[in-house]
Amino acid sequence: MNFTFRIPNYESLVTTGLGVGVAQIIALLSIPYIARLSGPLIFGEYSYYAAVAALACVFSSLKLEYAILVVSWRNYPYLKLAFNWLLPLTSLLFGFMVYMTIEQTYSSVLFIGIVFVIFSICQFEFNIQSNIRCGRFKVNAIMRVIRAVIIPLTFTLICFFVNVSATIILFSFAIGNICLLYTSPS
Repeated sequence: MNFTFRIPNYESLVTTGLGVGVAQIIALLSIPYIARLSGPLIFGEYSYYAAVAALACVFSSLKLEYAILVVSWRNYPYLKLAFNWLLPLTSLLFGFMVYMTIEQTYSSVLFIGIVFVIFSICQFEFNIQSNIRCGRFKVNAIMRVIRAVIIPLTFTLICFFVNVSATIILFSFAIGNICLLYTSPS
């Protein structure tokens, strides 16, 4: 009996794995850097905001990014249109809900930062799933690595001009996600 183990799309698996692995290593190396520049209090506050915003992303995206994998190509433009119209509205709604649950002084900059993070994470994930559907695994790997590099660079540049705060870290994270919106053709 001749039994061989074969992985379909081996190249895609390796490309995706390398991209995710390199991006995670860069992210892990940048965490102490950002934490050191911001200090424990500000970094802890950022971690709280980011965790709550990540939970809000689950509801804000309506998980439409996973519908990309099952919707027909004929209906894909309608799904993309619906996502692009609903996402800003749901980002505002859930961003406001997150903002109102934070037991601190309210600021418009923090509200905009939370909404921007929710929107950027959902949009980034929609692009990732769209690229998977189209078989652009290398583009996904590159996008993840570039995002991991852009976040600490953006944070460093912003820190030269303003005082470090949790909101600044939020904006750096959102800019890292949103700057790659148009790198993947749809």
